[in-house]
This record gives sequence, C-alpha cells and structure tokens, in this order.
Amino acid sequence: MKAVAATTTATRNSSHTTKTLSSTLAFIFRLQEVYRLNVTEFSNGNIMGLQTGAELNAKDTFYLGRFAATNDDPEVALRWLEETVLQVAAATKTDENGTVVEVAPGPRQNQVEQVGRGRRDCNGIKK
Repeated sequence: MKAVAATTTATRNSSHTTKTLSSTLAFIFRLQEVYRLNVTEFSNGNIMGLQTGAELNAKDTFYLGRFAATNDDPEVALRWLEETVLQVAAATKTDENGTVVEVAPGPRQNQVEQVGRGRRDCNGIKK
C-alpha cells in the first residue's frame, strides 16, 4: 500500500511540476510578445539593456522552441529554434568540405548532444 501511495504522490508532484513549467514558459513567451524581446539578446541574458548574467544555452532554447511548437505557436517556435541552430553552429568547427571536425569541448559538447537527442525524441525519428 505504501508503494502505491508513493507512486501516486510522485505522479501528482510530476504533474504539478509539469504544469508549473508550462505556465512559466507561457509567461516567458508572453513577456517576449509584450516587450518585443529579441530572442538572441534574451538568450544572452540581456533583457531590454539590462545584463542579467543568466544565459540560455542551446538545450534551453531548443526546449523553448519545442514547447512553442507543441502549443501551436509556430512563429515563436521558429525564433527559438533558429537561435538553437545559431548557438550549435557557433560551437561547431568544420573543414573546407563542410564536414564537422570538432565541437567545442566542455558544456557545449553536452548541449550539442542533448539537442540531437531532443530532436530525435521530438520527431520520433532515429538517425
């Protein structure tokens, strides 16, 4: 019986967390719309000229874009996903043939891998 109660509580907490996250993301999109925030500036932590020090990485911008897409907001999704592509491209080095030869080491490597996994999960396609 305790196991069932624990599972029910975990499910309830997970549902609450999901609702909170969804509300937060919807609020971010609303702020972006009302104040016409530039996605690149926002992801760099610059909010209307105030440098906050809080930056969004490629994984963050990808999840924002995916959330917008799944909530029928294609224009917002496109802006965030374009920022994701720009961030990944900035962290990627290619040779003269366009072949990827290196992705910046450290946290960026993990971001690129996460974006790739998220993309497969989002589309249901494995490459």
